[in-house]
Amino acid sequence: IYNSDITFTDTGGGGRIYATANQVAVYVSNGRFTFSGGYIVNTYSPEKGSAYGIYAKRNSVVNITAGSVVAETAVMAWPATVNITGGIIRGTYQAGLRVNGDKDTQTASSANIYGGYISCFDYAGIYGDDNAVISFHGGAVYGKYGIYLYDKSEVTVNGGDIQGLEASAAVARKSRFTLNDGNLDGSVITEYEGATFVMNGGSINTTGSDIAVMGNAEEGHGGVRIVINGGT
Repeated sequence: IYNSDITFTDTGGGGRIYATANQVAVYVSNGRFTFSGGYIVNTYSPEKGSAYGIYAKRNSVVNITAGSVVAETAVMAWPATVNITGGIIRGTYQAGLRVNGDKDTQTASSANIYGGYISCFDYAGIYGDDNAVISFHGGAVYGKYGIYLYDKSEVTVNGGDIQGLEASAAVARKSRFTLNDGNLDGSVITEYEGATFVMNGGSINTTGSDIAVMGNAEEGHGGVRIVINGGT
């Protein structure tokens, strides 16, 4: 999809965009793609690199309202804006949703999540890097890590459920994590220079773990900041 606005709607049932020998099932460049039903599946598994269900670049906009996206990385924004209100987004290896800014131009990528189910049991349900800005208002995120942020990224959680199945519910490395409302199952870890965790509400439950909130400074590069104003 180049410089175009495309909507995929599954009116008959069983509609499918199916890739088996390409790294991308749907590629969006400087355009808009709305996915409101059916399936996007990429079964390609390269030895190096990754396979994507939806790959959006050059400040494109992707809207997902329903349907199912399955790939090694189900949805990639680099840089782009992703809006999710429903559907199933399942990463089979790296991430359900990956949000990458452009380090060279300092252009941010963003994701706004109001519903749906996002998962990747091998790594991160949501992965953000290089100026990723993520707003999570509802829905569910599951992964080895629920949300993993790196390098000047930020996430604000205003509701919903986030679970780290084998590790942490949220990791903010050189990034900022704000919890206003919602439920986290698994620890919150802030690491390295400039990392910040602000908790204004919501809850963190660490069944089977003895750490709810942890800060890990980097020697010679400053500490981390943890502010708890409310919540459980």
